[in-house]
Parts: sequence; C-alpha cells; structure tokens
Amino acid sequence: MLGAATVAVAFAVHVVFTWIRRRAERSNVVEPMDSLTGLPNRRGWELRVPQLLAEEKEARQPACVVALHLDSFAAFTEEHGRREADRLLRSTASLWRDRIRKGDVLARTDESEFETLLLGCSAEAAIGIARRLSTIQNGPLTISAGVAEWNGDESAAVLSRRAESAVERARLRWADLHQS
Repeated sequence: MLGAATVAVAFAVHVVFTWIRRRAERSNVVEPMDSLTGLPNRRGWELRVPQLLAEEKEARQPACVVALHLDSFAAFTEEHGRREADRLLRSTASLWRDRIRKGDVLARTDESEFETLLLGCSAEAAIGIARRLSTIQNGPLTISAGVAEWNGDESAAVLSRRAESAVERARLRWADLHQS
C-alpha cells in the first residue's frame, strides 16, 4: 500500500513539475511578430534575415537594409496619447508593407524604428526606395532613413547595425538643420 502511494505521489509531483517547466519555457519564448503592426519584430527579423542573406550569397545577388525611424515619436505619443500613436504605427506599417516587394522583409525592430531587407537590390535603388518610404506616412511626423549595402560576407546583425548607424546620422543632420 505504501509503495503504491509513493508511486502516485511521485507521479503527481512529476506531472506538476513538467507543467511548471513547460509553462516557464513558453513564457521565455519571444514571439517573432509585433502584435500591433502584424510585422515581424526584432526577433522575427533576427530569425529571417540571416536565412535570406545566405540565399542571396548563394545566388550572388546584392541586398540592402533600409532603417526607418519615426522622428519625434515619443513627443507625439506624449501629446496625442498611446491610442493615436498606435494608430499611427499601424497605418504607417501598412502603407510601407504595401509599397515593398513581396519577397522583401519589413519589420518593426523597436518602438518607432523599422527595417526592411531589400533583396536583389543595389545601393542606388535602395536609396530611392528609402526616399520613397520616408515620404509615405499617414501622420504628422517626419521620417529619417538610412541605407546599408550588404558586402556579401557580413552578418545580418552587422548589416543592421550599419543601417541603424546611417539612420542615426540622418536624424542628427535633420536635428541640426531644424535647430538653426
């Protein structure tokens, strides 16, 4: 009798700990999609872009990343509220998604930052796309853009950092022009 009770308790403890472990594992998993915009988030970007760059390398095709930043987004949110800021993010993401090619990737990588991977795209073409995307927006904010052309060997993370640095330089130039 004692042996059966011990087995039953051990089984119950096993079931409870298995449930706790699975729940903890699920809570540590970062979703790859941004629930607000329906775009990949930073994690989704980090999962998908290296695969696509490997395919571009195999096919010996160029690729570029365009980083886009909604300027003064924090001030807009403070003035107009979270609901209006969310509406702005959703509509901007939708407009941009409709203006890039089907195989390219657009992701919301931070609060007011987006990146798009343009496959088979030269730097010159990417600059034109960046200009076009930076003027397409359904709201009162300006958009800064930065372009980085993939060198064929660098990692997706390094390529993204170069595009993010380019957009930061663009934002600083914009701020300098508007402070004068």
